[in-house]
Amino acid sequence: MKALLSLLVVLSLLLPAAFADDAGSILGQWETDKSIVEIYERDGLIFGKLAILKEPLDEEGQPKLDKDNPDESLRTRPVQGLEFMWNFKQKSDTQWGGGKIYDPKNGKTYYAKITLEGTQLKLRGSIDKWGLAGRTATWTRYEEKDE
Repeated sequence: MKALLSLLVVLSLLLPAAFADDAGSILGQWETDKSIVEIYERDGLIFGKLAILKEPLDEEGQPKLDKDNPDESLRTRPVQGLEFMWNFKQKSDTQWGGGKIYDPKNGKTYYAKITLEGTQLKLRGSIDKWGLAGRTATWTRYEEKDE
């Protein structure tokens, strides 16, 4: 009887991990209206980069550059591949905060927080650290399509 009880305790601890998948994690690829974002962990913090731009070229057919960056030395770096999210800390099972997000369209950096809702990720960027003056973008987990 003790052996059965011990087995049940061990299984109850292991089964949630066995059935867990990427749906409960923000790590991986997320689709926005204009890009595929890769979210990854480094040194216990969450970062994100613009892995794939849906329109990677400018009007002249050249790769889009970070031309509005306030640091002139960074204005020639490509937007595709750009790390634009950094230093998010996990606050709960579904929330990450304390991070920053950079918008290469205007060269500005904002306070940001992330909320995971099923297969959707809600990223709120704001000019204030409380998230009162800002906007929220909803991303969906990216699934490669067989073509």
